[in-house]
Amino acid sequence: MKFFNLTESDLSKPRRASFILNVEMTELFIQAGLQDRVIQVYEGLVYMDFDKELFDKQGIPSAAT
Repeated sequence: MKFFNLTESDLSKPRRASFILNVEMTELFIQAGLQDRVIQVYEGLVYMDFDKELFDKQGIPSAAT
């Protein structure tokens, strides 16, 4: 964020995780996962529920078919 001259108020935590992932993949060519970035941004344990039924109920596309 320092490189791009961004502060914490410029990006919400959910957007920050996606931003970091995007930078790692497009600028640094690192194969990375979003879950790791979420943990880094929130600095602790984060409960993530990947239940297919929950995804379907919320209208979120899931990889599980």
